[in-house]
Amino acid sequence: MKPIRYFLILLPVLLDSFAHAAIVTQKGSTTSFSYVESQTSLNPHALTPLISCTGAFKNIIVNGNSSDWNNIPILIDDPVGDYPSGPDIDWVKAANNQARVFFAEKFANPFPLDPYIYLLLDTDQNSTTGCQASGIGIEYGITINLKDPLSSYIGDARDCGWSDDFPNHGILKVVPSLNRELLEVSVPLTTLQILAPSLSSFDLATASNDPTPIGCYFLEEPEPPPCLKAPCLPTD
Repeated sequence: MKPIRYFLILLPVLLDSFAHAAIVTQKGSTTSFSYVESQTSLNPHALTPLISCTGAFKNIIVNGNSSDWNNIPILIDDPVGDYPSGPDIDWVKAANNQARVFFAEKFANPFPLDPYIYLLLDTDQNSTTGCQASGIGIEYGITINLKDPLSSYIGDARDCGWSDDFPNHGILKVVPSLNRELLEVSVPLTTLQILAPSLSSFDLATASNDPTPIGCYFLEEPEPPPCLKAPCLPTD
């Protein structure tokens, strides 16, 4: 029998002057959330969600190399040093092409191999639908196994619990960098369109022991040829 893992995660949400935290239960290939309240927070910035919207069309090669992300804007910017004893998230970026959505998580220090990290997607951008947590309404949960990235999976999180709900792990791909300071993730658009057929944008939150602000991402279109952006000039 696989062990049950419990994580206390501070989530960036303020409700009735209480900071909320989530206990994430990891049992085999099933992830579930439950909540507790606290009047104080170990991380003051976790009480104030900051939303920034970005979009970037790029063909990312998911190989653990950060060079593809150099010119991609930061989606979630998190203070360095607020969680020095574990996976201290520095930033999260996102990009897309016609077929996939890509994520990159940069860490301030090498992440340990034991904890799980979670990406939470609100694909209808409605905090009153789905699993109401982390200041958003979650439709998709991505469970990233840092020790065994191939066993990571994406699931239907609308009831605050998800498993490996889609064929072939939702064709999810997770690749860490060799120094364990970068994590790349890719998800097929077809997987995200199972619950959101007309997906054009989504809100994103992370769940780990390092709380982060909320980000918003819109699917970017490829840059049209120059001739389509202005009247074409005659050529000889």
